[in-house]
Amino acid sequence: MIVNPNWRKPTSKPCFHQLSLNFIDKLGNYQEQLSKYKFDEKTYLNELKQMLSIEMKRPDFIAFVLENYTELHSYIDSGRIYIRIHIDETGKIWFGVG
Repeated sequence: MIVNPNWRKPTSKPCFHQLSLNFIDKLGNYQEQLSKYKFDEKTYLNELKQMLSIEMKRPDFIAFVLENYTELHSYIDSGRIYIRIHIDETGKIWFGVG
């Protein structure tokens, strides 16, 4: 254990956004409609962007989800509904799934 009080501490804290269960449910329902009615990808991404802008306010998180929506869907399809979007102090963003 480091006990040196002069030890350099990080200046910024990593943060995350927990996707709400309501959002996950809406996204799951939308996925069903997507497969049933065969929406094109552009329409789907526009709808997803609108849903995300209601869910969260960070543009970098929204852009991350839009770029990685297939990964997000794979988590939902497998029944993993406790999903966080993490960012560290270097700006690296990833999904955390529980």
